[in-house]
Amino acid sequence: MDAAGRKSTVIPPEILYEILCDILADFFHIGVMDEDRTDSWDTISILTQTSRLFRDVTTRIVKQALGSSRHPDGRWKVHPKAILSTMRRYGRLLRAGGQNVVSQAAMQCLLTLPKTPWLSTYIGIVTSRDSLERIREKSADFELRAWAGAYPPIAAMARKPVETSRSVKQLSLRRHE
Repeated sequence: MDAAGRKSTVIPPEILYEILCDILADFFHIGVMDEDRTDSWDTISILTQTSRLFRDVTTRIVKQALGSSRHPDGRWKVHPKAILSTMRRYGRLLRAGGQNVVSQAAMQCLLTLPKTPWLSTYIGIVTSRDSLERIREKSADFELRAWAGAYPPIAAMARKPVETSRSVKQLSLRRHE
C-alpha cells in the first residue's frame, strides 16, 4: 500500500506501450498536420515526468517514431517538438514554393529530419496533399485551359484524394510483428 493507504497499481510495460502509442500518435499527428501549439499542453513532457516507467516507454516510442533519443542526463538529443516543427515548416515551404520545383529550403528541411518509417509516411502524406491541392487550385487557372478537355478529369481525380488527405487520422505507432 502507498502512503495514502491505497494499493498502488503497476501497469505492465507492454500494455503501457500500447496505450502511450495511441496518445503519442495523436500528439505527433496534430504536431505535423496542424498549426504550432508549442505553448499548449506538452504530452511528451507530462508523460516523461510521470514515472520512470512512463519516461522509458515514452522515450522508446519517440525514438521509434521520430528518431530522437535522450542523452544520459535525460535531455533530448533533438527535441521531438523541434522535429515536428521541421515537418510543419516543410509543409509550409511546399505550399509557398514554385509550381514546378521544390525549394532549396524545403529540401533542407527533409535533409534535417531523422529517417524513420513513421516520419517518411508523413512526408509522403504532406507532399501528396500539397501536390493534389495544387492540381485542384489550378483547375480554374487559365494556364490549364491549354489542356482543353484533359484537365477536368484530372481535377476530378484529384478532388477525392485531397478530401481524403484532409481527413487523415494519426498513423499508428504500434509495431505489428
